[in-house]
Amino acid sequence: VYARAGQAVLVSPYVLAGAMGPVTVAGSLAQQLAETMAGLALVQMVRPGNACAMGTFIGTVAMQSGAPAYGTPESLIGTVIACELA
Repeated sequence: VYARAGQAVLVSPYVLAGAMGPVTVAGSLAQQLAETMAGLALVQMVRPGNACAMGTFIGTVAMQSGAPAYGTPESLIGTVIACELA
């Protein structure tokens, strides 16, 4: 809808390492990049040349309880690397 209207689109996958993505930072980044590129390709198919951006969020999950853990070093490292990938 946004792309058809000529508005910029932000594609920001939400990956919880260990729950809905690989446990490693590298694996989570690979999944996040694949999801982002698929979304951005779809935007470009709808309206070639439309402005778009890549967002990022990589969280982790405590393996003992399954609860999301925010503010971990892996999240920060993943964010920094995702910025470089973008």
